[in-house]
Amino acid sequence: MVTIRPYRPVEDRERVASLDTTFTTDRIYRLKREHLAFSLEVETISPALHKDYHLADDMDELSACHYAVVAEQDGRIVGLAAVKHEAWNNRSVIWHLYVAPACRGLGIGRVLVDACEAYARSGKMRCLWLETQTINYPAIQFYQQLGFKCCGFDSELYEPSMVGKDEIALYFARPIR
Repeated sequence: MVTIRPYRPVEDRERVASLDTTFTTDRIYRLKREHLAFSLEVETISPALHKDYHLADDMDELSACHYAVVAEQDGRIVGLAAVKHEAWNNRSVIWHLYVAPACRGLGIGRVLVDACEAYARSGKMRCLWLETQTINYPAIQFYQQLGFKCCGFDSELYEPSMVGKDEIALYFARPIR
């Protein structure tokens, strides 16, 4: 059984920092540009791409989030979600959303997003908004299944020396239901 509960910075920091945030995919999205239009096209890649988000590097940033919850199973933290409110445009930004690979496909990510939405609704926010990358095909599929719609990209967000050449930031939003 999985329990969703508030993140406790002092007690949970080490266990959250060690959460497996990796993913592997044999598909990515390629951004195609044509004058003032763009499209995303699925491309199969070989070998498969493996990425680790190194959550341990973001632990101080996590404390700055307005809301954070963990998914706990048998004393292990198997998921995390964290949100910041942006008052100027009345939206809640999901800054972190991770589920351990062994626990994906079990509905934990959906429950974490639902918890974020409930928090956003309590603050009278108008939407949930998030950023992912063109290389994170599994996450994009997941967000679309939850009703998020692609609402833009930023081809210059990431420092080129820090990411692969195919990584472009994609933005997704979903109205608060």
